[in-house]
Amino acid sequence: MKVSSNIGIINALLRITFGLTFLAWSTAKLSRRPWCSKYVLIMILSAMKVGEGIVRYCPITELFQKQSFNMSPLKNSADHKESKQSKPDQFNFENLDLTDLTQQLNEVSNGENHSNQANHSNEQ
Repeated sequence: MKVSSNIGIINALLRITFGLTFLAWSTAKLSRRPWCSKYVLIMILSAMKVGEGIVRYCPITELFQKQSFNMSPLKNSADHKESKQSKPDQFNFENLDLTDLTQQLNEVSNGENHSNQANHSNEQ
């Protein structure tokens, strides 16, 4: 089984840093309270994070990546290509006709002006 890295270098450095920090903290706490088992759990999890940072592989990240890939609604690559063509990344302004939109806006604004004038004359 070949394992490839699935986390970036900054993510790996953060895992190593925080892993060593929590490992030192839990070791200090465990030395003062040796009967408390939660510090042992924190030590184990911190050591795991340090190892993930060194190897640059996280099994949980791999699990989520595979799960999100399996839940993709597009099973076929041809369907995927068609969906990309039907949804352009940028809006095309060349085919946009603004005359209808401006007419509708004028009608709405004129209708509001007439209704406001009628309401105002009724109040007087």
